[in-house]
Amino acid sequence: LRCQSGDAHPQCSSEGASLKNQPSKCPENTRTASTMTFEEESDIVLDLSQGPAVGDISKARAGYIATVVEGIESRGAIEKEKALSEAHSKQISELKAQIESLCQNAVPNKEELVEELNELRRISQQQAEQIVTLEMARKADRVEEEALNEARLKIAELKTQVEDLRKNSEVSLEAHHDEELQREATDLRLLSQRQAERIVALEKSLSASKGCEKRDTSVDATARCREV
Repeated sequence: LRCQSGDAHPQCSSEGASLKNQPSKCPENTRTASTMTFEEESDIVLDLSQGPAVGDISKARAGYIATVVEGIESRGAIEKEKALSEAHSKQISELKAQIESLCQNAVPNKEELVEELNELRRISQQQAEQIVTLEMARKADRVEEEALNEARLKIAELKTQVEDLRKNSEVSLEAHHDEELQREATDLRLLSQRQAERIVALEKSLSASKGCEKRDTSVDATARCREV
């Protein structure tokens, strides 16, 4: 901005001063890679690493982990339910085998017939108690008075049957004819078979309507009945 003579012309000096006083068109915070410090570059890299892409990856991983955990829990519940079902089936099969064995065994004399009657009474009483337990477990979540009355009537009926069997066992055996003993044995066999079928139906109903925890309770109750 100097004149050709090399001296500062007044007009040139004023133009140079006006150029110096003009504001810069570039933003003050604009920095190039050559002018940035190491700390500033590190901050920019950190900001980029915390961007939405990394967040999406974290969400995807969390969703995948949740799916895997849910699958493991589901398989565990299925295996537990399968084990309970197998335990119920085994127990019912044992009861049926006992009844079938008693039905197939011949009774050549009165002593063996009396022994069979006592065994049938014991099985019938055990099954009656098991039915009561299963009926109560099935109605545990119902508070209607009608359901409670039905359960009480069922318990009373089963108790009456057990009491009748107990009284019959105390009656003098000499007062009965062989034909009457055979008929009583047949009736008890049929009763035990019906009770076994009832137990199977109740087990299926509980498996369809209750969760694993309630089925655990029924298994414990059934085990207690078997120990009686």
